[in-house]
Amino acid sequence: MAGGSLAIWVLAISGISIAAAPAAELDPVAMKLCVFDAAAKLPQIEGLEIKASHAVPASLHDKSNPEATYIDVDLEVHAAGQDATFSFLCGYSYGKPVAVLRGVQ
Repeated sequence: MAGGSLAIWVLAISGISIAAAPAAELDPVAMKLCVFDAAAKLPQIEGLEIKASHAVPASLHDKSNPEATYIDVDLEVHAAGQDATFSFLCGYSYGKPVAVLRGVQ
């Protein structure tokens, strides 16, 4: 993410322990589905335009679900005359993505 030092990282996943793990290559379909899920969770603002999206493997591993993979998703948007970047953490397991908002800058 470019610019600014604002970092609001909120990750509320109850009952799941998450430990650091090396990032791995992910299926491009999983990455696209995570981008789509994150985009669906953007605020409903008339005229909101997604200028760019970025998806990279996150260095997280869920010990309780070793099949799950995690992807960091950034969506650069323009709305109401403002530019912003919405950051999400997406968990992908059993063919389904679930994106959680991590912060906005």
